[in-house]
Amino acid sequence: PALGFAFNAGAATIIACGLAIGAAMMSIAHRPMWRAAAWTAVATSGAWALIGFAVGSAGADPASYSICVALAAICGLGHAHLHRVSTGVTMALTMTFAALALALQIGMVSVAGITFAILVAASAITGALSLRLEGMHFGAFGAALLG
Repeated sequence: PALGFAFNAGAATIIACGLAIGAAMMSIAHRPMWRAAAWTAVATSGAWALIGFAVGSAGADPASYSICVALAAICGLGHAHLHRVSTGVTMALTMTFAALALALQIGMVSVAGITFAILVAASAITGALSLRLEGMHFGAFGAALLG
């Protein structure tokens, strides 16, 4: 995605592609051979989420940013439920903070606020599915109070 800056692609498109690549990396990490890609997916998605704020594309096009943040977070929740808790929860938590930060900037009654609410609900449901993820279930309610 970084090559898009050289070809004058829109910042929102580049950021969305970076977040989608992070989500794809987390999805690839479901295979045992690619399990090491999970932490790289967390770093990739987190970096592109921060770049989105730094260049201002998160506020300029909140819809594409929020959709890709939600995609990355849901992939992280799936990874936490099926495989390793630490990488999946870190990905979901990072993306939830990105959605909350954008929602606090542009308003909670916006696409970013809806994304935050969906991620909190998805975290609560995922946490309720397994005893090893019960902390995430309680954390989702804490995040709902925070938001």
